[in-house]
Amino acid sequence: CHSYDYNIYFSLLVGLSLILYADSILPMDLRQVFINNLKKYRKEQKLSQMKLADLCGTSASYIGEIEIGKKFPSIEMIQKFSEAMNIQPYKLLMTENDFFAPVLIQDKKLKLIEKLQMSIQDIIEQEEF
Repeated sequence: CHSYDYNIYFSLLVGLSLILYADSILPMDLRQVFINNLKKYRKEQKLSQMKLADLCGTSASYIGEIEIGKKFPSIEMIQKFSEAMNIQPYKLLMTENDFFAPVLIQDKKLKLIEKLQMSIQDIIEQEEF
């Protein structure tokens, strides 16, 4: 598939960060959020499990096992799913009630990462981990 790049990892990092803090996600298991979103986006794109599997270089049975919760994909496979469905990877990890401004210019992304790192450092210093 495609090479890994900064935007994919930034998208996953921000999506996972938001999930950790989003009140709406607490009652629901992250696996179930992913499963629900995979099904939703696959159906919106009118992709069968077989077609999605073909686009991602895997089997339809593997997609089926993911969708019933028997297996969970790697980060690389999540990237392939998102590319095949033409969505950002973080969307597979967020509920409908979660908020994210998906369009940030590169400079703002770097500033956001810097602020997140500073906030994490402040928390670590205050909590004396």
